[in-house]
Amino acid sequence: MNVDQLRMFLMVAELGSFQKAAQQGYISQRAVSKQMQRLENEVGTPLFARNKNRIQLTAAGALFQKRCRTILQLINETSSDLHSLATRTAPQLRIGYFSPFDAVLLRAGLQKLSAPVTPLTTEESVEHLIADVLIGNLDCAFIMDDYGFNQQLAQAGLKAAIVDEDQMLIGAHKDLFPTDQVTPELISHHPVIYYSNEESNYLQRAFVQSLGKLGRSISIHRAFSYEQMQMQVSLGQALSFYPANLISYLANPSEPIRYLPIAGANTQRFTFKLIYLPTNQSPGLKEFVQAAQMVMPAKEGQ
Repeated sequence: MNVDQLRMFLMVAELGSFQKAAQQGYISQRAVSKQMQRLENEVGTPLFARNKNRIQLTAAGALFQKRCRTILQLINETSSDLHSLATRTAPQLRIGYFSPFDAVLLRAGLQKLSAPVTPLTTEESVEHLIADVLIGNLDCAFIMDDYGFNQQLAQAGLKAAIVDEDQMLIGAHKDLFPTDQVTPELISHHPVIYYSNEESNYLQRAFVQSLGKLGRSISIHRAFSYEQMQMQVSLGQALSFYPANLISYLANPSEPIRYLPIAGANTQRFTFKLIYLPTNQSPGLKEFVQAAQMVMPAKEGQ
């Protein structure tokens, strides 16, 4: 299939007629019909129910219509982005991040730069980010560390700048825990979810290990989107864990969620770090590392 076929399919679907689509596209009805037949053969299922006076989409056709719109929108946006990159003179900086929370740090760091850069950002698992920085696919990446277990970043040849020192909170439906903190024992009675945009158990292993022996009894699984995670927590179907300093940037006041510290859990502290190779000479990298370290306000005594 090609872009012209997808556009013709959308025109036929919206007009409900091969003839009207042919007239609008200034081609013959036979050509439209053959294009759509070829498309159905390629996808392996009928997309249209052909009636005497009007054609209608099948269930597969209705799904394909939604996907077509998404595909064509992505193609248009990609073309626009590529054109924009081609006309920019600012140096490119490839930056990775693993969650909506460290994306807050990323955006704030970029805003503090005095010289413009063209940021190319990607969201990946922590494991993937570390590997991509090591092999040079990324100039730098935000990761979570010192939580349950520590990455041996220096031994791998990576520099790590601390961007934020934070405390982990538990998010729960407001009626689930009436107190101002939650005990590890109470957590173990509920399913816990975490968000990662790709298959990864990094956060799961870190959270479980941070709770010691009790962590082994917790049912914990991955949510496939941040929105899905928030929905389940809002409905009281699960708990999740959040960075105390950054949750205020993303918390929705309409969500019935309270963010509570874990009682007696001294290990529930961690750091966000910006990792990079010390040999990387990418323009703007050094200034971005310095800018990222100034994003969060300094704590008392620091």
